[in-house]
Amino acid sequence: MSKSRATLGVLVSLLIIEYVSGGLVTFDDPADLGFTPSSFNLTYPAVLPLLHRLLGAALIIGWLVVAIVLRERTIANYSRATAALIVLQSVVGLLIAINTGKPLLSKYLVLTHFSISGLIIIAAGLTLIKSMHTH
Repeated sequence: MSKSRATLGVLVSLLIIEYVSGGLVTFDDPADLGFTPSSFNLTYPAVLPLLHRLLGAALIIGWLVVAIVLRERTIANYSRATAALIVLQSVVGLLIAINTGKPLLSKYLVLTHFSISGLIIIAAGLTLIKSMHTH
């Protein structure tokens, strides 16, 4: 297995872990969508929002590094698209935190956040599949 495929495999695995932590954050305490003192608590389940945000930041950096380092142009483009979607999702996540007092807007932002998750999974999967078909 090439280093790029192994790296992409690790990033896809991190992506799945990040989504599980995000889902647990949402279902554990849907009212705590923003940065609160409990977001920085290191006990379960309060550590989940912090883990979710740290993994999100690591994923953005990881996908951007892969996009820069990879020599194969198509895979690099797929990786850039994945990173851009993760950044977009992070912005929507920030908007969720800012608008927690507006239930109607928050509901649509959360739906948008989850919808972008699906696009990211598709983009990440296509990147990984494309890397397996290049030599």
